Amino acid sequence: MERTHEARILSNLLKHGHRLEHTPFVEGFPQRSRRDIQAAIRRLARLGFVKTSFSSGREYIVLQPDRVQDAMRWASASSSGDPLYVPEEEVIPKDYAQPFYVARGEHMVNGAVSRYAFCHHKRNRRDVTCFVINAKNSATPIRLGSLDDPNSLIAKFLAEIDQRFGTRRFTREEIKRSFPRELVGNNQPTKAAVEYLCHNDYLLRSNYLKRPSMFERTWKKRPVVSLDKAVARRDVDYRKQTIMYSFYQ
Repeated sequence: MERTHEARILSNLLKHGHRLEHTPFVEGFPQRSRRDIQAAIRRLARLGFVKTSFSSGREYIVLQPDRVQDAMRWASASSSGDPLYVPEEEVIPKDYAQPFYVARGEHMVNGAVSRYAFCHHKRNRRDVTCFVINAKNSATPIRLGSLDDPNSLIAKFLAEIDQRFGTRRFTREEIKRSFPRELVGNNQPTKAAVEYLCHNDYLLRSNYLKRPSMFERTWKKRPVVSLDKAVARRDVDYRKQTIMYSFYQ
């Protein structure tokens, strides 16, 4: 099936944090296609898939949160190798809430493009796990944890970015080459961590439609948890465990 311009736009939105800077994105296409791309953006807006927003003097194309699954279906139906679409909630364990953010992988793996579904644990909303849903619609968990827990995967990832790159732009390939092996693993933990940090405005993505994608650190600071708060949380967790123990005795 030939991919439409609308499917290309939705696919790029799903790959790049549900937001694209308008001018660099459109100018990444050949000159002869730009008018058609602009028309496709307007059609998607009329259909309620996207909206336009402005930040720091820049115009962005933003995917509407309530149309993410429809966008996934449209993009998947236009990719000949993609599997039959199965909603994320059908393959994610019941201990987790419905995804608050879903991103699309960037490469075909076993004939399909994976989905990265980010979920809070129902018992602890600070605990985030990314489920990578593959061609067979099975979900592999990558536990990111919480940014306010310095021992979590995502907090260590952001600390490494601050230490190694500072304010300069970098690629995901640089992360994989320079970060400790226990952090990056294969490509999937790196993709999951970068997507989460972009979604929460700790990283800014640029260089649309080109490889490799470029990222840079934003002004947003890492959460700092005081000793009092840390002790209070441990006390709350201890009391919860004590209550549950007493209940089952």
